[in-house]
Amino acid sequence: RVVRAGLTPPSEIVVQGGVPAAMGVGDVRLAWRNLAVDSFYTDAAQTQPFTGTIFPGRNVAVDLSGQEYPVLFGPAPLNGAPLTMLAFQRGLSPLGDWGHYIVLLSVILFGISTAIAWSYYGDRCAFYLFGEKAVLPYKMIFVIMHFVGAVLPLAVAWTLGDAALGLVILPNLIALIILTPKVVELTRSYFERKPWIENAAVHRRVIDAKRARKGGR
Repeated sequence: RVVRAGLTPPSEIVVQGGVPAAMGVGDVRLAWRNLAVDSFYTDAAQTQPFTGTIFPGRNVAVDLSGQEYPVLFGPAPLNGAPLTMLAFQRGLSPLGDWGHYIVLLSVILFGISTAIAWSYYGDRCAFYLFGEKAVLPYKMIFVIMHFVGAVLPLAVAWTLGDAALGLVILPNLIALIILTPKVVELTRSYFERKPWIENAAVHRRVIDAKRARKGGR
């Protein structure tokens, strides 16, 4: 199924011989899973080019004879999770048509575990920086952002996530620079004390004690 790309699509897009008539710089292009589709067909085998008009607002395409098509087909490659699901589905096809469910279950579990872990991390950071009064507002914002991420286009959600993670680098770099003298001090102390020698001796004594107990039996 071909879906529209962008927030303000035109009222109609004219297609001739499967190719949109307007393909210049800045023209709106239709996309599937954030990947542009440049040609359209009326059959799944992509042998019958579509000629007519696509109405993005109505989610329908009408050919020159007046026939409506709720679905058009095009050479849109898969990426991300859909591509991985297809790989598992085809790779495990001798065992049945269920391989794609492995990816689906894995993504669900990964999403849930990530949400729980990041919620706790942010909770503790908000508490450390601003006190207990900041925990509840943080949780509310966290829940709202889950909804926002679910309704935004995938590319936008990933871009916002990458930008947020990029901002996290700044305080970490500042902390690394400030703590550099302390790291140097602890590193020198570690090598001067040579604790690995003491740990090796303790480990050896534990092993000898275990062997002695076994021999006594």
